[in-house]
Amino acid sequence: MRLVYKNTKKQRLDYYLKDKLKDLNRSIISKLIKNGDILVNGVKASKNGQKVGPEDQIKINLENLKISSNQPDFKLKIIYEDVNVVVIEKPIGLLSHSKGDYNPENSVNSLLIDKTDNLSGNRGGIVHRLDRATDGVMIYAKTENSLKYLQKLFSTRKVEKEYFAVTEGIPQEKHAIIDMPIKRDSKNPKKFVGNPEGKSAKTEYEVIEINDSKNLALIRLKPFTGRTHQIRVHLKSINCPIAGDQLYNFSTSSKYTRMYLHAYRLSLKLPGDNNTSDFISAIPKEFKEVLK
Repeated sequence: MRLVYKNTKKQRLDYYLKDKLKDLNRSIISKLIKNGDILVNGVKASKNGQKVGPEDQIKINLENLKISSNQPDFKLKIIYEDVNVVVIEKPIGLLSHSKGDYNPENSVNSLLIDKTDNLSGNRGGIVHRLDRATDGVMIYAKTENSLKYLQKLFSTRKVEKEYFAVTEGIPQEKHAIIDMPIKRDSKNPKKFVGNPEGKSAKTEYEVIEINDSKNLALIRLKPFTGRTHQIRVHLKSINCPIAGDQLYNFSTSSKYTRMYLHAYRLSLKLPGDNNTSDFISAIPKEFKEVLK
């Protein structure tokens, strides 16, 4: 299917198309441009910010793009927002960013991309990720400068993160640090495992509450590094996998309605601010309920 529009005033191509195609956000429009599916006067569009005017004819090929009308209606709660960043509570089930060029599934990036200043692509302003099954606090960059600033903060470990988890199994040590490198599992590329040849990974934990009869524990966690699945792998390594974890605790995950891992707090210095800001997403009520 091809759509043809006549513009009425000179403006950015992606902004114009977003106004005309209400079902497409700038992230998907960016993918269409990247893959040569948008023509301006018969020539493939070169970039999102390409200016188009009243005499330009625009054709969009949507044949390669499948838009699902049955996606969950995710709502993002905004904790904080300024000209540089937006801090949100990510709900369970929502990806942080798209997995591919033509994946129309909603993500944190697709829902926030229109708040950005010329950021595009699958990741847009994504600085750090939360797994689909994890909820809680995330920070998202709105400008290129703030994206680079936040990326540097995270890479140099100047962001303090805090999580809560409910584990099946009660740790022998009530307060300890797990220092174990991890790498992708060669037998299952979706998983990660402890391996001395992997990337360094360190997590501090503290047991907050236990239920001996259910063999469950509420645990506070502070990861010093940000490896994929780090907390999940580290807790599995001490025989205390997260309740409801369908990847690392599959045998008992069917007993639970969710994975009990929550991103509770981010502490960092925002762009242009020398003071440390704390952003908190309250522990979900089901964490306490499952321990009763």
